[in-house]
Amino acid sequence: MKALVGKRVLVLGGSKGLGLAAAREMLRAGASVAIAARSPGPLADAAPELAALGPVETIACDATVDGDVALTMRRASEAFGGLDTVVVSAGRSMVGDAEDLPHADFLSVLNDNLSPFFLAAKYFPRHCDHRGGSLIAFSSVFGVVGYPKRVAYSAAKAAMIGMARSIALDLAPRNIRVNAVSPSLVMTPQSRAILAAAPDPEAALAARVAQHPLGRAGTEHEVGSLVVFLASDGAAWITGQNYVADGGLSVA
Repeated sequence: MKALVGKRVLVLGGSKGLGLAAAREMLRAGASVAIAARSPGPLADAAPELAALGPVETIACDATVDGDVALTMRRASEAFGGLDTVVVSAGRSMVGDAEDLPHADFLSVLNDNLSPFFLAAKYFPRHCDHRGGSLIAFSSVFGVVGYPKRVAYSAAKAAMIGMARSIALDLAPRNIRVNAVSPSLVMTPQSRAILAAAPDPEAALAARVAQHPLGRAGTEHEVGSLVVFLASDGAAWITGQNYVADGGLSVA
């Protein structure tokens, strides 16, 4: 039997990147999935592909806004008769070190990455039944190891790992498990576009890949499959953990 048959899922930031990858794999595993994102264009682009895999709802939502997240949770819950899993993939990065990055930009990156996780933890429990559920947040390997010119992003992603541990304790009495996933370079369309914009794209890719002892970047399928596991009953005794999927980068 597929791992997520009967599971009801909301992915915040699910219209592209790793959020879309997670939605895709969860549908393949038998779940019903709602994806929410700020921009209507990517939502519309993602919908046909996902609808071919299983039951899908699309919801416009700014995941940094309290009222938007509350309404999105309610709409997804009403569509599916409750929620079993919420995946938080909303967030962004900004290049700069502490000397160069304006303070306002630093705070903006923190807000864009931390608020969606905080608001998901606030509203998700209201839509879980007595069986509990699974809250999964995308952090990053940059929250585990340092990386040049990513002071705001690294701070935000490290904070998400700490939040996962704390929220896991808060929600454990309700049987809601909370875990983080921290990938390194995954070849999403967005990653490919960033590398393609480098002066020498092939050299840029080779330099990034060389950081990984396994000798390659990760795939969307691999990271999405990890999210499927954490949402499944097979992970029912796992909470408060950070799963680093980085091809060995953090231990090199």
